Amino acid sequence: MKFFNDHLEEFFIIPLMFLMSVIIGIQVIMRYVFQNSLVWSEELSRYMFIWLIYFAVSYTARREKHIRIDAAINLYPKKLRPYIEILSELIVLGFSVFIAVTAVTVFQKITWSGQLSPAMRIPMQYV
Repeated sequence: MKFFNDHLEEFFIIPLMFLMSVIIGIQVIMRYVFQNSLVWSEELSRYMFIWLIYFAVSYTARREKHIRIDAAINLYPKKLRPYIEILSELIVLGFSVFIAVTAVTVFQKITWSGQLSPAMRIPMQYV
């Protein structure tokens, strides 16, 4: 279970990157070699990219590899740096709560509207 817990995001990131690349490659070949295009490929690639971002954010946060501006923290005296880092984490937490509340509101509106994706006809609340 520990291995699965440590590498959960990778089990999603790698296949999503691979499938996205294959789908986009097929679309390029279809468009320029066969002079025809797939209707669904761009939309599916976009949705896969969105989910890839969600998993990548989780992956980078877990490993503390997210982008930080260390130069700004290094401007403060060493005694204040831990407090500045705590303050920055609290700001990130507040922003995350705001985004989560907003996301729930948007999800409810999309679910209520019954909106479908244009090409693949997938209900948008799943996207």
